Amino acid sequence: MTFGGAVFGGAVSIITTWLTQRYSLQAQLAVKRADAVAAAEAALRTEKEKRYLAILQNVESLFANNPSQAGRAEWLKTVREVWLLGDQNLCARCERFW
Repeated sequence: MTFGGAVFGGAVSIITTWLTQRYSLQAQLAVKRADAVAAAEAALRTEKEKRYLAILQNVESLFANNPSQAGRAEWLKTVREVWLLGDQNLCARCERFW
């Protein structure tokens, strides 16, 4: 083996190691990023659910003893229509209030 061959072989080895580490770190970063996004989405969903349930409970308590059935029915119809704009999966979990 010549000196030039040894230098070339060393350079190839160094570049190969660097590329392997680079792509490994990129893959690890992508996994961490995906985990962080999933955790943020789960936290946001939990917060949304808590707030939606609080709203529903307040609406239910407002009209629990309302003597005007027509007014109550119209209000609940409006609330249900507005609910259509919300997250459908979350609304499905809150159906016990309807």
